[in-house]
Amino acid sequence: MLVFWGIAIALLVLTLTLLLFPLLRAGRFKPTDSRTEVLAIYRQQFNELEQDKTSGVLDNQQYELAKSDLGRRLLEDTASPAQSAGQKATAKPFVADVRLAITLLVLVPLLAVGIYLKIGNPQAILTTAEPLAEQASDVKNIENILQSLRERLEKDPADGAGWALLARGYAKLQRFDDAAIAYGRAVKIIPDDANLLADYAVALAVLQDRKLEGKPEELVNQALKIDPNAVKPLMLGASAAFDRKDYQTAITYWERVQKQLPENAEEAQKSIAAAIERAQGLAAGKAQPSAPKD
Repeated sequence: MLVFWGIAIALLVLTLTLLLFPLLRAGRFKPTDSRTEVLAIYRQQFNELEQDKTSGVLDNQQYELAKSDLGRRLLEDTASPAQSAGQKATAKPFVADVRLAITLLVLVPLLAVGIYLKIGNPQAILTTAEPLAEQASDVKNIENILQSLRERLEKDPADGAGWALLARGYAKLQRFDDAAIAYGRAVKIIPDDANLLADYAVALAVLQDRKLEGKPEELVNQALKIDPNAVKPLMLGASAAFDRKDYQTAITYWERVQKQLPENAEEAQKSIAAAIERAQGLAAGKAQPSAPKD
């Protein structure tokens, strides 16, 4: 039961953060200090990691690796007294909509409590029929919220952060065709966000049988030009290179990820080291037949 409550509370907090944060941000022209902007960016990146894990792009080890690295970078960035003068937020915040925020703040916890009252005993937790029915109800509520967001964006199509949030909402519902369209709108407005480009690549890859070749890989390469050390684009780039048997490029990307690992990330180190070792072995085997040229 403790595990159940822990998961339930974590999901509730994550959902409320994802839904309410854009609505309660300051108005479009209200100035914010750099520390606030940094925290907002990292909140968005943590949400992106959760989405990648849910959609199957990152396995558990890759997810823990990326999460540890992101946490380390957050501590480093927030420990500094101020951000550099040239750093600017790339996305415009939502105009605050207090009424919608209050509605969500009340609706989501009530919905969660209602679900628990229906399946709130150890035996019911083990069953599948009722939770699946309630999950369908949750999905419909999220779809209604996303529809409301879409209508707002049609009136304000220049809101890149809004399109990005809509895209991630669609991806959470596994509506990757709609997600890809929304990501396309977002990256036109926010072209220099490496993680946003990586998310767009993931959505397109899912639509083509989880293959990164073509447009998804182009987006990953574009992301790495913007931020050569961004973990998510590096992991995607390594996977794409490995799939096309460009093992040396895959090794290079994984080695760059390794340099960003915290000292205590032993499991992540082992996972990346194993991937590098496998790529090195395959590279050596591929080169062997053509080696002797007398």
